[in-house]
Order: sequence, then structure tokens, then C-alpha cells
Amino acid sequence: MDAELKYCVDQFDGANFAVWARRIESIFVAMNLDKFLSKEADETKENDVSASKKAYALMLSFISDKVLVSLSDENTCVSIFQKLKSTYLKDGAVNQILIRKRLAMLKKKKEVSMQEHLNEVNGLVNQLKSCGVKISDMDIIVYILMSLPPEYDSTKSAIENQPSEHVSLQFVVSRLLDAEALLKDRRVSETKAPRSESSNDVAFSTNQRIVVCFKCNKKGTYSKIL
Repeated sequence: MDAELKYCVDQFDGANFAVWARRIESIFVAMNLDKFLSKEADETKENDVSASKKAYALMLSFISDKVLVSLSDENTCVSIFQKLKSTYLKDGAVNQILIRKRLAMLKKKKEVSMQEHLNEVNGLVNQLKSCGVKISDMDIIVYILMSLPPEYDSTKSAIENQPSEHVSLQFVVSRLLDAEALLKDRRVSETKAPRSESSNDVAFSTNQRIVVCFKCNKKGTYSKIL
């Protein structure tokens, strides 16, 4: 089977190991080769040895040359994967504290789109999860709201005043993307003509909007929930 044709995974270059490893694990499961990520082949079974060689070749195809140089002593799929995990996947308490601190101090920059900002939050959350930390959607929502600039204050208030059963992670993401669109429209209008006194920020849009799912990166339509 030609993995390059069937699966689109960037070669690992030393960055974002947790995300890359998750994709690799799912591919190996789909190809029924996942056991070779955690154990060596049974040398007494010809089929096992053959499958392990396929797993080894597949693993090499997903690693960049600059990383592969450091794996010259590893000649099986499991030895490569375990070496990468020990090198790039830090699970100590200090690392968890540093990631949590970055999440707490993260602020959305003016030049960064809302989707890019949410992706940055999600990346840090995934790093925490890769360290074995369980983090709830409500924790993620709190981190997101804390990171927003003042122009989103009314949107934050509107979210915080929603009934708890309405406040899901995807709901918050959808509202923030709507708010960003309204802010952009308002700025365009301001450049064309003067306007009367109005609020400095925006709350919810009543229009539907196509957004990218914060968890699965799939597109979907989400309506205002009130």
C-alpha cells in the first residue's frame, strides 16, 4: 500500500510532536500495524516479521532527514517511535506548569485572526493533553475568554450570561468568529463615512456562519443559541 498516496502527513521535523504522533498512531491503526509502535516483532513468525518491516519503512517515510540523522542506531519501528517520544514528549510537572502559564498569559494580537488565535490555544491544550493532563472544555473556554482584548468585552459578557447548558466550546468559538466578522465590517464602515455614537465592541450575530470546528477542523454551520 502506498502511504504517500493515501495519507497526507507532513514529515516530522522536530516540531509539534504530539500532533504528529496522534496522526501516525491513527494511520498505523488503520493499516493494522499499530502494535509495532509499542513492541518488537515476534521473530518466530514470518508474517509478523514481514509486517514489522512494512511498519519500519512507513515510519521512516514520515520523518524528515534532519530528524532521521539522530536515529541512525534505531532499526525498528518501535525503537524509532520510543526514541522520538523520549526526546520530544516531555511529561514532567515543570513542563505542565510552563504550558499552563503560557495559556494563562496568552493574549490575542491585533494582527492575528481569531481562527489563528484559537488554533494557538488549541495547540497548547494539545500539548497539555499529551502530557497526560485532563482538561475540560470549560477550562479551555476560560483560557480563551481570558486571552481576548477589550473590544470583545461585550461578547465575553454575552457568553458569560448564557445558561450553562448553552455554553459549549463550539458555541463559544462560533460566537467569537461572528464577533470578529462584525468588528471587521464596522471598521470598513467607519472608513467610508462618519457614524453616530455607538458601542466599542460587539456581542452576538443573528446570522448563521460557516466556521471551522475547534476540535476536528471540519466545517459546519452554527446558529445563535438564545
